[in-house]
Amino acid sequence: MNIFNTILIITLASLGFRSITAKGMILYFIRKPFDDLATKRNQFKEKLKELKKLENDSEPTKEYQYTEESRNFHQKKISSVRQDLLSSKEYKHADLILYIMKPFLLCSTCMASVHTLIWYPILTNKFDILMIVVMFSVAFLNTLLWSIVEFLQKK
Repeated sequence: MNIFNTILIITLASLGFRSITAKGMILYFIRKPFDDLATKRNQFKEKLKELKKLENDSEPTKEYQYTEESRNFHQKKISSVRQDLLSSKEYKHADLILYIMKPFLLCSTCMASVHTLIWYPILTNKFDILMIVVMFSVAFLNTLLWSIVEFLQKK
């Protein structure tokens, strides 16, 4: 089979799979738990940033001296945020889970590697060094075409 046909078939297969697992599509239920996990992970990171900001802001400055009441308020706020973070232990491994799922389901560019490893040997009946060229080509096309799809969806 021609290498260009192989690249095109693998690109269409991976983008097709990415499309039908997108939000609102028929196979979104496969992707939804990971989208929810990513949202919760981002909320966790925002709370962590808020905690760091509060810890930095709790020290008095020359322009503004904290009263005892405002210092207590800051300490209670910091304790509250810390408590939220401690109760979010289940999201400790969220980055690892999302990192592992990226080439399988979450990232159209990353999916090129997995789809090439699956489809290239099936389409060409060989497993050779040319597969790396196909993989990078599919990754480029996936990125380009999915960016166009996202741009058109925003309009």
